[in-house]
Amino acid sequence: MNKLKLSITNALVVSLFLSISTPAFAQSATPSASANTGNSAVTTIISKGNEDIKQRIASLATEQSKIQDLKHLSDKYKVTFTTQIQSQQTALSQQQQKLDADTDLKTAQADRHAIFTHYRIYLLFIPKSHILVATDSMSDITDAMSSIATKFQEYSTKKQSEGVDVSNVTTIVTDLQSKIVSAKSHYIAAQNIVAPLVPDQGSQTVLDSNLTFLKNARSEVKSGADDIKKARADIQAIWTILKVLLNSPTANPLASPGK
Repeated sequence: MNKLKLSITNALVVSLFLSISTPAFAQSATPSASANTGNSAVTTIISKGNEDIKQRIASLATEQSKIQDLKHLSDKYKVTFTTQIQSQQTALSQQQQKLDADTDLKTAQADRHAIFTHYRIYLLFIPKSHILVATDSMSDITDAMSSIATKFQEYSTKKQSEGVDVSNVTTIVTDLQSKIVSAKSHYIAAQNIVAPLVPDQGSQTVLDSNLTFLKNARSEVKSGADDIKKARADIQAIWTILKVLLNSPTANPLASPGK
């Protein structure tokens, strides 16, 4: 029993001695494992960051293609948005180079975090593109409606010259034209709001401002869409009235007058 106690005591003394007298030896045993763990974590962060950047650059390329195909967006805004996209693609590539060179865990984490906070591809650029695409579609629709309104006006003028009371048609055509003008003003406003927006680069003030502007632009698009919906109802109402005036369920009031 005494021998056992002596062995335990000796072990404790040796252990205490090592912990006090040889701290350098005690610390040299762990850095190796810690360094390996740190290097593994850095490699993982770099790999995920590269994937994040690759995904964002591809998304920007897709949106750039969409913007170039828009028929009604002004050349000025196309150039502005395209330049912004190309600038972000270049900046992301540079961010990837910086991330790939990282060897420190904290630095790698910060560089990957910057992919989300400095460039705002999915928070700003993609929503901007979607809004611009929506306004282009609205422009297509309102142009078609303007043509229809003109034909309705011509037809009602012709019938009026023939002694037909078309006052109810004229009233609705006036409302239709008003809705078309209003819809156009809303989609133009939406374009003007989003076109100049740029990433916040980590600034909370700019981020909050951008989010507000995007919200306002979406509101303009919604208001324009509401006008288009009302204009469509006007077209249907005019169509119904003119067919009654013609006493023909198959007549086409949109055909050129006299045909």
